[in-house]
Amino acid sequence: MLVLKEISRGLKKDLGVNYSEQELYCMQKLYLMYPDSPPSKLLSLSWEHIQILLNLFSKSKIDFYVEKCIIYKWSILELEKAIMNDMYDKYMYVEKQYQNHPFSDKKFLKIQDILWINE
Repeated sequence: MLVLKEISRGLKKDLGVNYSEQELYCMQKLYLMYPDSPPSKLLSLSWEHIQILLNLFSKSKIDFYVEKCIIYKWSILELEKAIMNDMYDKYMYVEKQYQNHPFSDKKFLKIQDILWINE
């Protein structure tokens, strides 16, 4: 983090741009997770959303929450609540159970109904 502190000071001094160490760290994580280019859907979210999502360290989880943020227009608080409630893990568990159910082809119940997602 010492390097990021120096970079932060240098950017402020040379360009007048004020990036905190935390923001620079998130930018570094974003680059390390997506060295070629981040998905456009991810970049369509606010920087605050992206910073929260980068703490997940799992592309499949990030992709899941990005989709939900876009579909349901989640605020930052709603995203944080979904992550704290392990919505991804619950969704994957229910989806697995649903696929193995003998009536799964009938589509009696939507997974969103089970997880209490507002449409």
